[in-house]
Amino acid sequence: MLTLFEKLPAGFGKRLKSERKRLGLTQTDFGDKAGVQRFTQYQYEAEVNSPSVRYLASILEIGVDLTFLLFGVRVDHMALPSKEMQMIERKVFDLLDQNEKTLGESLTPEKRYVMFDLIRSHLVQSKLNESTNQLSASYLEKNHGR
Repeated sequence: MLTLFEKLPAGFGKRLKSERKRLGLTQTDFGDKAGVQRFTQYQYEAEVNSPSVRYLASILEIGVDLTFLLFGVRVDHMALPSKEMQMIERKVFDLLDQNEKTLGESLTPEKRYVMFDLIRSHLVQSKLNESTNQLSASYLEKNHGR
């Protein structure tokens, strides 16, 4: 089984449990939907074992926010207009294709799905930060003559 991490990101288990509870699922129900036994789910939440890419793809399917889970940051994908989201998603597909060509191998569907979600979240957050920085600079210029 291919695992994603040698060492889990700090707080991974706590955030995984938080996401499971946000979705209103028990460890057994969550594990069933993710394709693992309850004990394995417990181990992930206790940060005893690292999940596989297949597991991450499965929990993404049931509504887990992977960016929050892995990095502790929530990204509001609905904060951008649909046209900007389409441009970002097209860029993500291009980046994934470029990566496959550079490596000379194709990603599994699970890896591609997980990578798509994480890269998209990063690009959305970057765009939102860019917009916030522009608004702050504009406010400072207008109100403080800077």
